[in-house]
Parts: sequence; structure tokens; C-alpha cells
Amino acid sequence: MTQHTHPAPQQDDEIDLFELFSVLWRKKIFIVVITLMFMLLGFAYTKIATPVWHSEAKVIPAKVKDLGLYAKIISVEKYYNFVVAMDGTKQRLDKDINVDAWLDNNLKTYLNLMATSANANAKAENVKAGKGKGDDVVSFEQDPSKAFYIVKHTGGSAEEAQTKLTEVLAGFNGSYLNRLLQNKVDTLIDERDLLTKEGIQYDSNLNALSYLGDIEAENIKGTIYTYLEKPTLEQSKDKPKGLIILILSMLVGGFIACSIVLLQNAIQKRRS
Repeated sequence: MTQHTHPAPQQDDEIDLFELFSVLWRKKIFIVVITLMFMLLGFAYTKIATPVWHSEAKVIPAKVKDLGLYAKIISVEKYYNFVVAMDGTKQRLDKDINVDAWLDNNLKTYLNLMATSANANAKAENVKAGKGKGDDVVSFEQDPSKAFYIVKHTGGSAEEAQTKLTEVLAGFNGSYLNRLLQNKVDTLIDERDLLTKEGIQYDSNLNALSYLGDIEAENIKGTIYTYLEKPTLEQSKDKPKGLIILILSMLVGGFIACSIVLLQNAIQKRRS
């Protein structure tokens, strides 16, 4: 006998795309209303949210001459002789040896300390004003070519961001140079004390330490950086981005509306 095979009956719970589209089409007004509601919420957010602008500057390590009085201190012959006396392996020491690397390393350290200090102060002010800590206001990164650093500052307006970036870069500079000087003085004192204990004579070079000690740290004038591009005045906001928020609101609203319609349809089918 010839056996005839019959196709298996289609499962009732199999997804029928045409039926789903039909359900969604019947509820199109509901879906449109929910989507518009979410878009209105997104639009309202773009109007009431605090705007964030950023200003950007490009800086490179300063030249030795830009370090001002600090450059005079580190290049003075007395100090040079003193360093040679401290380390016998540096008899051929060049006063500007690795100066480019030194300047670059100090610029990176300066930017890191500056950003950390500025962000800590900004967050403390936000907490005091009851706004929460908020995000960092200062950030920096090295260009992929490693030729310069990009420094950014955010603010409530383009003008504020530009002004704050200029103030932060300039304001922290003096304290950083003072710190470099103090570190150098402390190092020389430690080396002097160590060599004194070992009975090594270097009286002819003691005046180098005296010279550094006579310098008033507050009088140091100079910069650890040079502008490649000064702080810019941005023409567009970082956030909130109105168009992006509206599109996301529309997508979220449409997804939620469709989900509600399909869930209601599934519940009705199961009950029937």
C-alpha cells in the first residue's frame, strides 16, 4: 500500500508576521500618541537640562627660555657644578641634556595635576551647592602624533568654558613652577646631608645651594607650556544634543508602544 504523508498542522502559537502587522496597524493611533508623548518629554528635557559647552586648547612644552626665572635657576653655572660634584658619572653633563624630554614630562605632569585640582574644586563646589558631584570639567589627551596636548574645559556657556580654560591653565602654572623649585631645593639639601655624613668635601659648591635658598618661590615667573592654539570659543553645545535626544525619544516611545500593543494582543489570544 502506498502511504501518504500529510503536512503537520501549523502550530497555533507560531508567529504570524502579517497578523502582528495587522494588530499594530489597528492600534496605530495609540502607538503614534505614545511616541509623540516620549518625543515631547525628550524635547522638554533639551530645554530644561543644563547646557554643557566645551572650550579646547592645544599646548606644547615650553622652550627653556619660556621657563623664566626657573630656567635661570636650573642653568646657573653654580648649580651645574654642584650637580657634577654630586655624581661623578656626570663629568660630561650637558646643562640642557634631555631638556626636550624633561619639558615634555613636566608638561604632562603639570596637566595631570592641573586637571585633578580643577576637577576636585569643581566637584566640591557642586556638592556645596547641592548639585551632586557632577562630571569632570577639565580633561586632556595627547595627540596621536604626540606633537601636542589637547586640553578641554566644560562650562554652562561657550564664553564660560573659554574663560575658565584660560584661567585654569594660567592660574596653576605659578604654583607648579614653585613646586619644581622646592623639590629641587629639597633634593639638594638631602644630598648635602648625605654627603656630609660620609665626610665628602664639596665646600666650593655649597654656594649653589645658598643661591637656590635665596630665591623667593613667589617671584618665579615663567610658563611650563606654550599655546599651539589658544582656547577656542565653541559654536555648538556638547550636550544636550537636541536632535539625537528627539530621535532616541521617538525610538524608545515607539518600541514601548508596540510592546504594549503586542503584549495586550498575546494576553487576549491566550484567554480566548
